[in-house]
Amino acid sequence: MLDVKKVPPPLFEQIVKRQYQGESGVFVFRVAPSSPAEKAGIQAGDIITELKYAGHPVPFKDAEDLYIRIFFDFKPKNEIELVTKRGTQSFTRKVTLGGTTEPPIQTNK
Repeated sequence: MLDVKKVPPPLFEQIVKRQYQGESGVFVFRVAPSSPAEKAGIQAGDIITELKYAGHPVPFKDAEDLYIRIFFDFKPKNEIELVTKRGTQSFTRKVTLGGTTEPPIQTNK
């Protein structure tokens, strides 16, 4: 993920195949195969404009802040909503976070 304003317009235009219009949000540069994001329909070139949990907006400033919120404020199996923009359309994507809620296996050594 990158802040949209930090992506050079030619790279933005090449990936999303449309002209840069001064968008704001978090630019999805790549989506891991079989990840929760891919399963929710998020694609490279999408712009994340909003994060919600239990119907309530969760503010974020930039890509780093969004990453921190997702990976440290929520637990595996939580369902979050990401509002994304693709071209001129907006979508609300429900993402069930990956990972496990099981404690780590302890080994006796």
